[in-house]
Amino acid sequence: MRPFLIATITLSVSQFVRAQDLPLRDILADGQGWAAISIGAPFEPRPKQRGIPDIRFDGSVFGWDGAKGSRVETAKSHDGATLFAVNGTDPWLYAVPCADGIPTKTGSKYAPLRLPRGETKSGAGTIVLDTVGRIYVATTVGIQVFDPTGRLCGVLHPTPDGPPDDLVWAGKDKSLLTGRVGGKTYGRVLNVEGAP
Repeated sequence: MRPFLIATITLSVSQFVRAQDLPLRDILADGQGWAAISIGAPFEPRPKQRGIPDIRFDGSVFGWDGAKGSRVETAKSHDGATLFAVNGTDPWLYAVPCADGIPTKTGSKYAPLRLPRGETKSGAGTIVLDTVGRIYVATTVGIQVFDPTGRLCGVLHPTPDGPPDDLVWAGKDKSLLTGRVGGKTYGRVLNVEGAP
């Protein structure tokens, strides 16, 4: 009975263990980089996820002081138990436990964001997740990729026109990460499937 239990536990957590042990080089698709793309329709930023509260306020859920009026972006984990958030003025990715999509207590610092040399603000923008829980945060240094435990996997370098924002998963298998820079849309194929 004990070997069966150990095997069952191992198989049930293997998907998340793989997410933790996947370095950025394994996320990147061979021979793929950022390319300007045409999506055939006016670009629309990702729709607001159902069940995520509107937190464009003073940031008190996250313990942010003086964040009133600054851009706050959120993404919910695929199980709905965590709300991730960034604020362009703060150098941290935050996490807030949720119940039924509603924050249950004050958020806490989850992972530090890399900053440009000499800067104190992250310039963080949109957040998207893939199906195994990795977190992709658009920042001024590029797209920072974190595993589900908050460890930095690496940074996707900016496009030729600068770091993208308004991240959206596209394509049939949701492996095309798209973002906007100025008036252009860029895309990059990755070896992952984006979360809806």
